[in-house]
Order: sequence, then C-alpha cells, then structure tokens
Amino acid sequence: MPQTMTAKWQSALGDNWHSDHDRYLHTLGNLTLTGYIPEYSNRSFREKRDMEGGLKNSPLRLNRGLAELDEWNASTIENRANVLAEQAVKIWARPDLGDDVLSIFRTQSVNSNRFDWS
Repeated sequence: MPQTMTAKWQSALGDNWHSDHDRYLHTLGNLTLTGYIPEYSNRSFREKRDMEGGLKNSPLRLNRGLAELDEWNASTIENRANVLAEQAVKIWARPDLGDDVLSIFRTQSVNSNRFDWS
C-alpha cells in the first residue's frame, strides 16, 4: 500500500480505505525491501507484483508469497505480518538469561539514571 493514496487504491481497499491506510501503512506486513521504489510509486498491487523487476520476481525471501496474492488489503497485510513475525521469532530467538542476570534488571527503578549520557 503506497504512502499516497490514489482512487485506484481507495477502490481496491474498499469502504474502510482511510482507516486501513492509517492503520496498516507503516506496519511490518506492509513493508518490504526493493530497489524499485520509484518505479513502484502508487501503482496497484498487481502492477507492483507483475511488472519487470516486480515483487513476483524478487530474489528476496522476504517477498516470497507475494506472487500468489491477487489483492493487497488489511487481511493480506495482517497475514503477512503474522508470517514475518513467526519467521523473526525463529531466526532471532529470545535470549535465555539466568535469574542472576535478570535480577539485576528487575531491581532497577524505571526512572533510575544509571547512565551518563553527556
């Protein structure tokens, strides 16, 4: 979904396009890496997917699955966010810290100024 909405995008997103745009624009599910930002611009999802150098032909694993989608809306953005979040948790596992380490942080006051930022 582009930053600047067009009539085509409004129609594709449906009656709730304004709230969906506000809610999903800068979310994990709507973000990707590409070297074609100027070419993508405000094109429709299908154009971005199918154009030369488009999402369908992306060599990035991040963009896998986009080739099979026919639309881009709140539902597909949420689904993609969930898939990416699950992958992130598998790749970057939560550290397993012992109680001795955690106790140091549990006893600190949230407002304590232990660091000298000057």
